Amino acid sequence: MSAEASSVTPLVSGEVKKTSWSLDIRNAVIPSVVTTVFGFLIWNAQSHVQQSVDTGNQMLQTQMAMKEEFYKRRLSIYEEACKNVAGVKSALDKAGAAPANETEAMNKLEELDKLNKSNALYWSEDLEKRLATLWELGIDKVRYSKYADKASNENIRTEIAALHRQMKDDLAVEEMARLIREHRKQ
Repeated sequence: MSAEASSVTPLVSGEVKKTSWSLDIRNAVIPSVVTTVFGFLIWNAQSHVQQSVDTGNQMLQTQMAMKEEFYKRRLSIYEEACKNVAGVKSALDKAGAAPANETEAMNKLEELDKLNKSNALYWSEDLEKRLATLWELGIDKVRYSKYADKASNENIRTEIAALHRQMKDDLAVEEMARLIREHRKQ
């Protein structure tokens, strides 16, 4: 026999073949090492994918939180605008009766102008234009009160109605109401 250790491997045909134990170890170790390496590569790829997903989810959550906060602020400012517009309408209706009423109307129009200019970040472009138009109609009515007629009052009412429609569109009020109705049906 040789100096090298050998083992006996039976063949299917009944013959016996001699193999070295180092070959047997190599045949056992190589598949284990390959399996380990591939396992590590797969684990590493899965970790990178999971990290990417986690980062994406975190960014999405942050964006959603920012949108929610923006919408809350926008809603609050639009509510303030509705109150302000109602005050302007009331003051303009009384404007021709006495000089004190004209002063109140001018003060309300000034508040409307400040509200419009200080919240441009939240207004849609159309709403900003409509608020400016209401302000101009109100100024014209107060300045030229003796010329303020039924047509100017109708223009103001029409502009206020358009303002309210624009606010509802900007805030997607009808879509929100539809979603709530659908949710209740389920």
